[in-house]
Amino acid sequence: VDEALLRPGRFDRIIKVPMPDVKARENIFKIHTKKKPIAKDVDFAKLVELTKGFSGAEIAAMANRAAIIALKRYVSGKLKNVKEIEISQQDLVDSIKKVRPVHIRTEEPLTQTIK
Repeated sequence: VDEALLRPGRFDRIIKVPMPDVKARENIFKIHTKKKPIAKDVDFAKLVELTKGFSGAEIAAMANRAAIIALKRYVSGKLKNVKEIEISQQDLVDSIKKVRPVHIRTEEPLTQTIK
């Protein structure tokens, strides 16, 4: 952060925001997949292990990308009925490869400034 932004009267506080822990990542996954068709093979505990260092926004992006992967199966003709679309464990794992965490996989807190 540019030091000029931290001068008195501008952004006066620095708040450390840690990356989501195991429980938080699990909750974030559940929130962002709640209204999506999730296959029975999805193992949220495994996904949580694979996403250490991911932010909530990155996990949300993963869920959306996995939904697109599942939808592509239907569009390509691999599924006959739109009701067959389900997001599988593999879709979510594949989406991890596409969503790169901005914060390099570490538990060090990000620093953000606010007024």
